[in-house]
Amino acid sequence: QRQMCIRDRFKANIKTDEAAALKYLEEGRAIDPENINLLFSEINFYLKKGQYDVLEGKLKEAMDQEPNNASLRAVMGNVYNDFYKKEKDSVKAAEYFTKAGDYYTQALEIDDKSFEALYSLGELNYNRAAALVLKYNDLPLTASQREADVMKSDYQNAFEIALPYFLKADDLNSKDYNTILALKEIYAKKDDFESSNKYKIRLEAMK
Repeated sequence: QRQMCIRDRFKANIKTDEAAALKYLEEGRAIDPENINLLFSEINFYLKKGQYDVLEGKLKEAMDQEPNNASLRAVMGNVYNDFYKKEKDSVKAAEYFTKAGDYYTQALEIDDKSFEALYSLGELNYNRAAALVLKYNDLPLTASQREADVMKSDYQNAFEIALPYFLKADDLNSKDYNTILALKEIYAKKDDFESSNKYKIRLEAMK
């Protein structure tokens, strides 16, 4: 009963006084640190705020309590994906990329029909491929043909890794604009313009 009261106070204050709302949550967590509902309220709050640095610890705590919750692992993947996108150091960025992929994969091991995890794995690899394309396009004229070929192979491989995840996501939800757009772009990069055009037609039909 008291925990319900705390959650009600949190919800009542969240739009007008975030500090007060969070104080109610912290009080509730201190009284009952194992209360998963209060923890989820915290996670949702920080998720909406985009405070992924705080989310990391909260999600680990939640996963300890609900190890078979696929959504938690998908969200943790999003946390590391966000770190990956913002990280300037290439070594750290690679670590975050791997961690994001690992958590998305764990989510799929729990629920192989998780659209969020499928789409996110596709997006993770697609964004890596897109970054490699930019590097390829910025190659100096003095670059060797071998160097150019290696970089082109790298971005094509990254697109190939992304493709099956987007295809599976599209099977689950054929109305997701971003999934269809990604498929159109990937097939264009593969020089498969017939397939790319099919997705282009689907996009135009959604406008």
